[in-house]
Amino acid sequence: IKLYGQCFFNVVWSEDRTTVGGVYHTPAATVRCGTANDEDKVELFYHKADWSDVSTQPQAIPAFNTTDRTAASQMVHCKLYNPMSFYYGLPDYLGSTNYIEVDANLSEYHLNSIENGFFPSTMISWNDGVPTEEERAELERLVYQKFGGASNAGKILMSFSDSAENAPTVESFNLSEQHQIFDYLSKEVVVKILSGHRVTSPLLFGIRNEGGGFGSNADEMKDSYDLFYNTVILPFQRIILDGLRPVFAASGITLELYFKPLKPASFLEVDNLFGKATG
Repeated sequence: IKLYGQCFFNVVWSEDRTTVGGVYHTPAATVRCGTANDEDKVELFYHKADWSDVSTQPQAIPAFNTTDRTAASQMVHCKLYNPMSFYYGLPDYLGSTNYIEVDANLSEYHLNSIENGFFPSTMISWNDGVPTEEERAELERLVYQKFGGASNAGKILMSFSDSAENAPTVESFNLSEQHQIFDYLSKEVVVKILSGHRVTSPLLFGIRNEGGGFGSNADEMKDSYDLFYNTVILPFQRIILDGLRPVFAASGITLELYFKPLKPASFLEVDNLFGKATG
């Protein structure tokens, strides 16, 4: 539910359909929603392990229904509400996905640059005449396909010509203050990604903004964890519990359900901070 903004549970009834025999998590990437009915309720889901495989048909699974237990296998859909998406949930970190991609490309760029000797950005000048517009576009596409992008950083460029006069001219462009630009991007993506995940303090995940050492930050971590737990973690737990509550009720379980909080650090007294974390 954190990764996709939604999760699916496969509910399997007992043979006599009197109780729930089991509940199993189904990866959200393998499930698609059917068309909603007149009451805006999805009555059918489709499951397929690999949706890129067009040779197989998906398995139709009805939505969980305590009154109609004909199908032994049924599906529960829990999702984050978002007015931009009716059928599917959207992850809460959606606003930081561009910075997540920047972070991934930075790491890929640095890795390939190191592995390939830090070959710099270049300009290629072809000296054997001016091709047509179509030929220039095709040549540009082929060169960029082979050498462009973070995954191609540091590749070696080779050219072939019948004489030195017709050989292409390759000019390197060294980015000024390159280390400062990468240093800024590295720090910026950390801030934006943590903000996108609504992290109240980087210290909760062992990240310091400036400086180092093991200074006493117990009060900050306690307050940050309290805020993060109540504003981020509890809402996720409530969504899951609200979705599963009818499943437990179908088996005669009507207890007050809640997640038992973990104790992330020895100086955080969970019981004193939160009391009973009810759903």
